[in-house]
Parts: sequence; C-alpha cells; structure tokens
Amino acid sequence: MDLVSLWGGGFGLPESVALAAVAVIGYVFGRGQRKPSGGAPSNEVVRATEIARQLEAVAAELRSDLATHRAEVERFKQAVRVAGASDDGPSLLGDEADRVLEPTLRLVSRVASAYDQIRRQSTALALLGGGRTDTLTGLGNSRALSELLRVEIAGHSATGGLFSIAVLGVHARNGSADSQEGATRLLHASELLRPQLRDTDVLARYGIDELVVVMPHTRLYGACVFARRAAAVLGEAGVVASCGLAQSAEGDTAASLLGRADSALYSARAKAPGTRYLHNGQTIRQDHDPSAAALGAELAATAS
Repeated sequence: MDLVSLWGGGFGLPESVALAAVAVIGYVFGRGQRKPSGGAPSNEVVRATEIARQLEAVAAELRSDLATHRAEVERFKQAVRVAGASDDGPSLLGDEADRVLEPTLRLVSRVASAYDQIRRQSTALALLGGGRTDTLTGLGNSRALSELLRVEIAGHSATGGLFSIAVLGVHARNGSADSQEGATRLLHASELLRPQLRDTDVLARYGIDELVVVMPHTRLYGACVFARRAAAVLGEAGVVASCGLAQSAEGDTAASLLGRADSALYSARAKAPGTRYLHNGQTIRQDHDPSAAALGAELAATAS
C-alpha cells in the first residue's frame, strides 16, 4: 500500500492533503540526505532530517493501526454474513458491533493525532531556510507566512478545524518615519510577543511594521483573548500596536484570510492607536477592552 492510499483513500482524507503529506516527506528526506560542501551537516540539514524521521514514524504507526483495524473490519464482515443466515442475527451483530467499535475509535483518535503531527512538521518545513527567514527578527517572513497559512487551510479543509490569525501593526512614536527606529521597535515587539505564544502558535513578520500570529485550533474569541493579553504586555513596555483579527472560513486562501485581518487592522489604525478590530466573515467590529479585573485574571491564568 502506498502512502497516498494510506493517508487519502485509507482514512478518507482529501487526496490533495495526502499528496501534500507525501511531498513533505520526500522533500525533507531529500534535503536531509544532502550535506554542505564542508562535510559536516548544517543546522538546517539536522532539522530537515528530524522532520523526515518524525514523518516516517507517523506513517509507520498509521500503517500498523490501519492493519489492525482492517482485520477487525474483516471479522465484522464475516459476522454480518453469519448473522444473515441465523435467527439470532440481531443479537450477534450487537456483540460484534461493540467489538469493532473500540478499535475504530482508537483509529479515529490516532488519525487525528497523526494529522496534527503532520501539520506541525509541515509548519517546521515552511520555516526551513530557503529565503523564508526575516533577517531583522529571525522570524518567518511573508513567504514563510503564506506557506504556513496554506498548511493550516489544508487542515481546515480536511478536518474542519478552525484557526485564527492576528495582524499587529506597531505604531511609530510621534509619527516618526525613521527606518532604524522602526526596525528597533518591531524587533522589540517581536521579543515581547514570543513568550506570550503557545507551543502551537507561530509568529511571523508581515510588511514593514507588521507582525502576524497564527493560532491553530483557535476560534475568534480565543484570538481576542490573546490580542488583549498581547496589548497589555506591549503597553507595559511602551510599545503601541493596533490589531486586526480574523478566523478561517470554508474556501479560504492565504490571501483572503490575510485580507480580512488586514481590513480589521485598517479599521483599528483609523480608530485610534492600540485598538483591536475583528472581522467575523461578514462585518468588522471593535473588540472592547474587558474590565481590569477580567484582564488581570487572564494574565494571572497565563502566568500560572
């Protein structure tokens, strides 16, 4: 059985997603086999090799789980044939259905876990060299961001899992247009934001004075909670950033999702520095500050 059958036809995932997963494995494995001219593996090659290793491990585990489940399904099919020729068919089928249900639920859980691992490794691949790193901040650049969003959108299409993004525009002090000051301010903002991210979140640079946070498995409300917390942390350090938020939707592309978040950010910039607006797919509205007590509770919960 080939990998496309394993991920696609075997589990009911879209063929495009299965092909993408196979392409990831082939790409990183090929990169992992190449060494730089000096003979010693670079950090990039080491990371690529580890990505390939983890993806191959996912494939092996899925293959084993699929074989176990297929054996149980064949047993169930045989029981159905026997039940069809017996007066006690309904009771026999009930017992067999209970028997095949447990491995089926295990397989569903394993596929979900495997898909998440594939997404994580695809995210790592999107940040792997090749002109994908911003030289100022060390974050993924706009190219890497576009690829990251393609990974998340593929996940949305395959599983229906929602995710959100936040576009933060860092404001100049007193309207200053000094490029060096702007670079320093953006770098400072990125350093402040890093500790606020979950392990699954990704921070990237987007434009001259903008940063984007990609938040997997996060609805718009959860993204608003993050944006409020980020605004409080940045504000305490004297950094003012407006924010536009958007949630993934069926049929999205990287451009359409970023376009909604950009529209929300434009509204925030027009309103006042430091405000937050969200695009819910139909309308754009302001995210109002919660009470001081509520925000303090959120910050305390994050720190604990």
